[in-house]
Amino acid sequence: MIFRRHRRILKSGVLARTSGLVLTAVALVLFTTKANGQAYQTFRAQLDSIRTRATWSLGPFKIWPSLGLNAGYDDNIYGTYGDRPPVADYTASLSIPINVFLPFRDWLLLSFSDSPQYDYFFDLEKERAFNNSYGAGIRMLLLNRFVVSGSYGVGRS
Repeated sequence: MIFRRHRRILKSGVLARTSGLVLTAVALVLFTTKANGQAYQTFRAQLDSIRTRATWSLGPFKIWPSLGLNAGYDDNIYGTYGDRPPVADYTASLSIPINVFLPFRDWLLLSFSDSPQYDYFFDLEKERAFNNSYGAGIRMLLLNRFVVSGSYGVGRS
């Protein structure tokens, strides 16, 4: 009896219509939502953003400081696996990143960044430390069309 009922549903096309409706709904959701990916900023947009949003100016230098505070719980600090027991701890970090930009006219942008950071572990005292990461970058607009960029960074954590 149950088998006959399912056969009637398949013959009537209810399953085909339902699956088509579901596929259409999934396609609409996938293609109408905004996909978050790598955000590219044009050279002129980045230059305008730096000129308007920089907190301080020191001659031609545009300085953009910020403050970062992060706190959380890590249930496996050392990333152990296998027969070793994981080590857990609460952590907090305070950082003061400073970005310095040096624009040259409308075709060259030099950037320097420094981010001193203090990491605090509540139970693991030997892991508490000052860390620092820094870097430099260049972005050049060629022939008002092409952007050539490069950067180098060093980090310790």
